Amino acid sequence: MLKKIIFIIVGILLINFPAQSGELSISGLLKWNSGNYIYSNVTNTAYFNTSFQYKTDRYSLSINVPMISQNTDMITHMSGGIIPTADGHENEFDNDEHDHDMFSDGHMGEHMMNWKFSDLFLNVGWTMLKEADNIPALSFIAFIKFPTASTKQNLGTGEMDYGIGISTRKNLDFVYGFLDINYYILGDPIGYDLKNPIGFGLGIGNSFLNEKIGLSVYYYGYTDILQGIEPPRELSLNINYQVNHKYQLNGGLLFGFSKTSPDLGLFVGSSVSF
Repeated sequence: MLKKIIFIIVGILLINFPAQSGELSISGLLKWNSGNYIYSNVTNTAYFNTSFQYKTDRYSLSINVPMISQNTDMITHMSGGIIPTADGHENEFDNDEHDHDMFSDGHMGEHMMNWKFSDLFLNVGWTMLKEADNIPALSFIAFIKFPTASTKQNLGTGEMDYGIGISTRKNLDFVYGFLDINYYILGDPIGYDLKNPIGFGLGIGNSFLNEKIGLSVYYYGYTDILQGIEPPRELSLNINYQVNHKYQLNGGLLFGFSKTSPDLGLFVGSSVSF
């Protein structure tokens, strides 16, 4: 039922998307993650995400088209992080219900630099409250993940995911704070019974040099997704540089704090507005 509600919400927001002029932006993000996860071998994953966003005064619409390259097929990606999917390797995960036609035996070194499409995301947002003196900004978001990633190479689950959430932000005296709470509805791949997690994020940041440089720290975690496996928990350090009013550069580091998060991540990107 909730899936249908999210579809309806997304449809209503798209249909009522204002015809008023807005701003189109295109961004690219290159990201590299590395970690053992629950295994003895290291999995390296590279992403390149292209995002197209159209934003008006209160509404936003974005489409994310990611590419992915990975040196093992021991993990599968989904909206709430990763699923351990390799058998026959030293690990702490044992699920007799694994479907061996879908999930492989954890081959090493066969995929890196063999770029494939990952799952496509559609996101819509609505700013319900704008920030005022004593009121934080409050936004509603909804998203749908379409299963465009290859299941044969364990790059995706082959199932649709859905989500809704709220985001709030407030400028304080010398920093700004932001909070995200999201609810995910995850499609179950064959042999898995995934829980629908709540994601929660908390961050603080500040800007310098007439707001040309921004620094922020952001923590994001999930409630349980898979029985017996701790959910992802990550901390990111972010920096962005506003070259001019149309062009921005960004980058950062990511640190994982669970066995379903990468040990370390690096990312760089840029965006341009029209």
